[in-house]
Amino acid sequence: MKYIILFFIIITKTYSQNEVLKVTYDKVFNTSRTIERTTYLYVQDQYSLYQENFENNLTENNNDKLKEATIVSSYTPDISSINYKFNSSNNTYEYITLLSPSEYVLIYDTVKLNWELTNEKKVISGYECIKAKLKFRGVNWVAWFTTELPYAHGPWKFHGLPGLIMEISDEYNKYNFHAQKIEFVETDILQKSLAEIHNKSVSKTMSLQNYQEFLDEKREAIETESKGRGIERRVMQRNRGGMELIYEWEEEERK
Repeated sequence: MKYIILFFIIITKTYSQNEVLKVTYDKVFNTSRTIERTTYLYVQDQYSLYQENFENNLTENNNDKLKEATIVSSYTPDISSINYKFNSSNNTYEYITLLSPSEYVLIYDTVKLNWELTNEKKVISGYECIKAKLKFRGVNWVAWFTTELPYAHGPWKFHGLPGLIMEISDEYNKYNFHAQKIEFVETDILQKSLAEIHNKSVSKTMSLQNYQEFLDEKREAIETESKGRGIERRVMQRNRGGMELIYEWEEEERK
């Protein structure tokens, strides 16, 4: 009987080691157009993968979908989803985007978040949650996390709290993420590279700063060329919209 119990414990432990926490979030963006979409977070140990499919529960039309997709790249991307892979040991996110119409690159972004914890609490889906505040790249955020699920991860680029992020919104409620399902699943998605997930070949790896500088230089070149040929062409300015208004290296330049 003792050996049967021991065997059961070993099998149970092995099974649990292969399990991955999967959190389903409702993403609601109340911007110039409303976007409602289901997104997913997979977590195991220090790794997580935030996955968003552009085809999943879109409420906007195809033109709006194209506009959103081109935020990720300066070209029309042949990518149906965005995947942010995170390693908490070095606070680095990785994702794939386009450098040219036919060249995919792996971008890495080291993100350090300075959270301010509060004493405010509320219950979300049966979990007691604590309120935390954050200013990240020009946007103020309010998050609710639970220590009952001790995973220092969350949607998009949010991480570093002593528990799973259940809800997070910016101060104007333009950008909102709400956890609506929490489960443990058997999947090897965290063992796959981003190139395998996207089924794309990556030509090089770049830091987010180098990638943004590349885009800025390309916009300036297009503008200069257009002016030289007497063509008035509207080029995107450096002032950004969305969830990242200014990067830390740009803030340093302004000091």
